[in-house]
Amino acid sequence: LGDVVVGVNETPTVDLAFADVLALLSDENALKKVVHFSSRAEVERRRGATMSTPAPAPSARFTSRVRRARVQEPATSGGPFADYEVVCALRLDGTKVEHETVRKWVVWRRYSDFEKLEHKVRKSLGWHLQGLAFPPKRPFVLDKLAPDFLEQRRADLDAWWQRVVAVDRACDFHMHHCDPDLKAFLDADANLDPRRLVDAPDAHPPRRRSTATLAKSTGRPASLKSGLSKRRLKSANGD
Repeated sequence: LGDVVVGVNETPTVDLAFADVLALLSDENALKKVVHFSSRAEVERRRGATMSTPAPAPSARFTSRVRRARVQEPATSGGPFADYEVVCALRLDGTKVEHETVRKWVVWRRYSDFEKLEHKVRKSLGWHLQGLAFPPKRPFVLDKLAPDFLEQRRADLDAWWQRVVAVDRACDFHMHHCDPDLKAFLDADANLDPRRLVDAPDAHPPRRRSTATLAKSTGRPASLKSGLSKRRLKSANGD
């Protein structure tokens, strides 16, 4: 397929010799092997290599951002907490020429949810996330529900999030090679149900012309237009 093996389990393989990569893949002591792939263009872009032809720009078919924060008051037990709205949009090619479907959805996640995700993607996407720091907890802040603090944390989370969702092919949720942890975090399976997809060009169905409009266009009164239609229908039915 032209893809490059960039990792085996938690070991980056981009700079390893071919024989060393084969040794990792054939290691019988590893009970489970997770192989990570990336496109050749993305590998070259990360390396900063000079290519004879420019590498294609990263796909923008999936877009997402941490849009806002809110404070929740639990109905049962525990104190108030904050969570963050993550808005998502994924465009898929349709069966018709120049026709595509788009699915937009929203999930709400707490800071701790992002933190758990960071630990997971650090293992699966670690090579792509080099130099990317997760927003710190800031334990010395007294009021973590203050609007100013929530807005700063939202901005920090969004900056981190943009780097994560920009990883090559990680958010191709309609394909097998997407990152499973990101897919679960965003509830992508439930939100990409084909029965819930929206046709982008036809998001608003055509408006039906009213009887008054028909009367105006034909120059006949609406009642006369209706009567003519009924007589034609009887004639067609043999009545």
